[in-house]
Amino acid sequence: MPDFFQPSFSYAGDTGKVGGSDTSEAHAEYEKKRASSVQETVFNCIEGSYYRGVTSKEIEEATGLSHQTVSSTIRNLELDNYDPKVPFAPYNYGRVVKTSGKRDNQHTYISNGYAKKMATRYGDGVDIFLLRPTPRRSSYKKRHQDLFDKVASLLTTISENHPNEVASAPIMFTGLVEICNSERKQDEETV
Repeated sequence: MPDFFQPSFSYAGDTGKVGGSDTSEAHAEYEKKRASSVQETVFNCIEGSYYRGVTSKEIEEATGLSHQTVSSTIRNLELDNYDPKVPFAPYNYGRVVKTSGKRDNQHTYISNGYAKKMATRYGDGVDIFLLRPTPRRSSYKKRHQDLFDKVASLLTTISENHPNEVASAPIMFTGLVEICNSERKQDEETV
């Protein structure tokens, strides 16, 4: 029987992974293969909760799926078709929508269809019930690399344009490289 549920791949055509990590990439491939059935299961739980919504924990208990699987699946479904550059409105909801409702300190999620019905019913007042997805964050490693590249570029520019004034720039650059590499290595060991 073919899968009719189109899975959401909101992370560059994938379910999400850490670039450069063989184990993360292998696990992402495994998750991609089962994404249709897992996402359909999670979506059906959310849709079946109607307006009440359902939390990640409640889905985990109902399905036996792990927290990480449920959480990442909700995130993929929440981001599917959502554009952060466009106003948060019925035409710009993901497949599931986070609500302001909470149980056990977790937000509840409802399906796109029920979110649109709420928007029709409450108009602009729906904003107190429905929440836009949490903005995507860049990874710590990417931000670290970006900072490293900017510092390297700056020091290179300074030493090229003012060679006599900054005789110590290559030494400072070498020191910064060692510091950044040491920090990166320490972060990779703790992650």
